[in-house]
Amino acid sequence: MSVDTRSRAPSIPWSLVIGMRNVLAHDYGAVDLDRVYTVVTEHLPAMIKHIRDLIATLEKEVGWQEKTNDDQ
Repeated sequence: MSVDTRSRAPSIPWSLVIGMRNVLAHDYGAVDLDRVYTVVTEHLPAMIKHIRDLIATLEKEVGWQEKTNDDQ
């Protein structure tokens, strides 16, 4: 996700998201499963809402609409 797009959702702690991704992708031995569980159960639901709002805003700006079976 571009810096410009991330700046449009300042309520999301992007540096923490990027840091978690880096640990999960590269430091398998350093993954704290209790921490991952806490993030997924306590923080992810709110972040998903913020990301959905961001996506909806971006879709409106570009006029994107999801195709339905009727459109095919």
